[in-house]
Amino acid sequence: MLWWLVLPSAIVSGVAWMGSSRVYYLDLLVSQQIWLAWWTVLLLAIALCTRRWRIAVLLIVSSVLAFYPIVYGRTMRLPEVDFTTKPEGVIRVVSCNINPENARYEEAMDSLTTIDADVIVLIEVPAELSRDIRNRGVLERTAYEHWAHRAWIDEITSPGFILSTVPIEVIQPDTDENIARHILRVRVAFGSHDVMIGLVHPVSPRTIERWRAGNSVIHHQASFGANLQSEHAAPTIIGADINAGPAQARSRVMRRSGFSMSKPLLQPGGTFPSGNAGVFSVQLDDLWTKGAIDPIAWSKINIPGSDHFAVVCDFEFTAP
Repeated sequence: MLWWLVLPSAIVSGVAWMGSSRVYYLDLLVSQQIWLAWWTVLLLAIALCTRRWRIAVLLIVSSVLAFYPIVYGRTMRLPEVDFTTKPEGVIRVVSCNINPENARYEEAMDSLTTIDADVIVLIEVPAELSRDIRNRGVLERTAYEHWAHRAWIDEITSPGFILSTVPIEVIQPDTDENIARHILRVRVAFGSHDVMIGLVHPVSPRTIERWRAGNSVIHHQASFGANLQSEHAAPTIIGADINAGPAQARSRVMRRSGFSMSKPLLQPGGTFPSGNAGVFSVQLDDLWTKGAIDPIAWSKINIPGSDHFAVVCDFEFTAP
């Protein structure tokens, strides 16, 4: 009798993500997919020890399904970024949700601008910092002479900046204005290579309406990225806080459109909240890639005043 009480929970743990793109509460559930997956493994171990072979078969299937959306398309392991040097030919990119209420934004910018990154993607930029960047206050005496900005859209997406050490060209989306305002993409030339850099930050799914609005932003970003890739044939790097874990619907939309997470699967812990959450943190922030470019080192770093870890990644081109 006990097995018939726990089996449904294992089956739900395995297949809930399949319906999460349509059901709000299922999507919230699979934000904790890593724990759901290990629950199925625990029950499988008990079934094998007690020789419940038929139940074990069901749990094997459930375990495979539970781990699939976490593991699919992921790099298993990458070294940490070496902040003492940057190899020749490597592009270093940072993505940081800096926190719209960050009173320590000057310290945060000092941290971000001293790690020898070529491009810094800033998400949820405080109004004071936005004005400061436009007036080159915090960027004075730094290598970041070029920037592009995306405005805040009430209840849809946050303000953001892309800062670069080399000249950039903003790519204007040739699409509906309501879609275009969600998107910021720039072309950056690194030697003989062009790279598209962008940012993504849909609102957090605190209500069904916000969940739907954020999902719509992800769909717009994914379709625009696909069109841009076919038109320019250049690799793309997206700094993102998609407010969703690796198994949730937003991540799956990104993967279906050809983007891959940079965070290695075996790197412990997530990026939110920063501090001492450890294994209980969620991987919301990452640098997503598409095309002939691969991550070769990945790290997360604490940023003063932010409740998110910043993500730092070194990339190298995989084709001429």
